Amino acid sequence: MIGPQAKFVVLNAADYANNPELLSSILFGYKKGAFTGALSDKTGLIDQADQGYLFLDEVHRLPQSSQEKLFSLLDTGQFYPLGETSQPRKANVRFIFATTEKVEDTLLKTLLRRIPLQVTIPTFIERPLSERLAIVVHAFEQEAVRVQRPYQVAIATLLQLIRVDKPGNVGAVQNDVKLLCAAAYTAQGNAPVIPVNVVDDANILIQPKAGYTSEQLNNIISQVIDKHAP
Repeated sequence: MIGPQAKFVVLNAADYANNPELLSSILFGYKKGAFTGALSDKTGLIDQADQGYLFLDEVHRLPQSSQEKLFSLLDTGQFYPLGETSQPRKANVRFIFATTEKVEDTLLKTLLRRIPLQVTIPTFIERPLSERLAIVVHAFEQEAVRVQRPYQVAIATLLQLIRVDKPGNVGAVQNDVKLLCAAAYTAQGNAPVIPVNVVDDANILIQPKAGYTSEQLNNIISQVIDKHAP
């Protein structure tokens, strides 16, 4: 049983994709002498997440050897740190995996059989217009908070952003917003209101605050939808 105050540990496998041995040692831990520089025993993230959750992002980057170890842990509740061959460790961990790839093409069938629930999250472009716009507005809001200055954003720019269809999905849109805001701040960072591609009065003021109310967000959405061309 995982309690409500359980630990939540995060690892992005892509950060170590070019070094599978390092990835394995971070995930499972290692014994003293397991490799050059292993001067003492070291617990891994699985130990840290015991009685809690371990979120593995970009799980398709895990090498097959690590996938096999995960399968063994899910199957038996035991695992071996790197360099350990005789004394397994026990852990009770709930795993949450995320990937942008087809799991059937990247994960071992044995591991897949131990994943009881799969949820497909829609891409950015597959989401409703109102949701896409809420994501974009929130991204601008975060940048406004960062510089403690409102941004005046052209509606045409918002329309371009809500039509973005990139492999990075929400992350790609957020990155586009950051680049737009950085360019605008570099050009007019001393202005009380920083304009982003403003050329006429068809624009939206996005304030640096902790969240728009539903009414405020709906007002922005209605203004953009009025000018939205399918």
